This record gives sequence, structure tokens and C-alpha cells, in this order.
Amino acid sequence: MDGTKPLIRQEMRRRRRTLTAVELDAAERMVAASAAQLEEFRAASVILAYAATDHEVPCGALIEAAFAQSKRVFLPRLRGDRMSFAEYRRGTELRPGAMGIPEPLGDELEVSVVAGALAFVPLVAWDATGSRVGRGGGHYDRAFTGPTRPQCLVGLGYTFQQHAALPRDRGTSVSTGSSPSAKPCAAGTGTTRPT
Repeated sequence: MDGTKPLIRQEMRRRRRTLTAVELDAAERMVAASAAQLEEFRAASVILAYAATDHEVPCGALIEAAFAQSKRVFLPRLRGDRMSFAEYRRGTELRPGAMGIPEPLGDELEVSVVAGALAFVPLVAWDATGSRVGRGGGHYDRAFTGPTRPQCLVGLGYTFQQHAALPRDRGTSVSTGSSPSAKPCAAGTGTTRPT
């Protein structure tokens, strides 16, 4: 496969779309169980997660585990090219937002609180250095710069999305790499089905 980001995105999305409902359910449960083992998860009072679309690793069980431990959960909300995080409460509906991604209607998280949160981010691809490829809009990169970078980022993806090396540019690294402003955490991966 050519190493350009657009081609990587295309191929990884194609492979994700071959996952069955059973495999998605298994990945969701595995991620929730793995997160519960993280000291950072147990210690966090605020969790940043996402509403999975396009066969991303589902976060529903992870979010329920956070609620069971009385944590506040925030999901992304887009306004133009700006991503913020709005509170999601158990039982409340999400509404279609930008790009058709479900968004919460709750209050926006104060920027100062983001730095202390544990953030789970979707991956299209990643490598051992912590480089990640997302959807391509740069929303997480812009949202998590400087003082608004969470203390811990955990990328969620499937094992087939891991690459030996990715094209690298400035942006959001995930939990497999280190950064002066974000300590590394254990990476969350879903199903290991080779496709």
C-alpha cells in the first residue's frame, strides 16, 4: 500500500467496514475491560470519548463503565472546524451533527478541564511511535494543542490498523508514543481478526 494518508484512510476504512456486528460487539467489550484496568481511567473524573461511526471501535460499554463509576462523560461537538466537548448524560439522546456524527446537547466542557481528562480517540491508523492518522479534518489535532491537551490520550483501533511507520506531521500522538505534554497510556485495540 502507498504510504500516503489519503490512501491509508481509504484502505483502513474499507477493512473496518468488513467487520461483523459480532466483531464490533467483541471489540467494544474488550475496550471497556481494558480501560477499566487503566489506573488513569480509575483516577479520572472526566472522560472524553466519542460516538462511533463508520465501524470505529464502539465506545458504548466504555461510556457505561464511566457512568458506573460516577464519571462525567463528554463527546465531541463540531462547529465549523472547531471541536469542543459537550457533556453526555446517560439516557439522553444524541443528535446528528457535522458530518452526520452524533453529538450531545449538553453543556460544553471548560477548556481548562480538558487538560485533566482522560481522552479516548478513534484511530484510522497508528504506529509504534504514537503517530496517528484520523479522518483527515485535523479536529483532534486543533482541539488538543498546548494547554488543552489531555494528560492522557488512548487511541482506539483494531490491530489491522497498526502500521510499521506512518507519514508523520505535527499533530496528535496517541498513547503508544510519548510527548512532553501528555504521558503515555496503554493503547486500546479491538478485534484481532486479520482482513
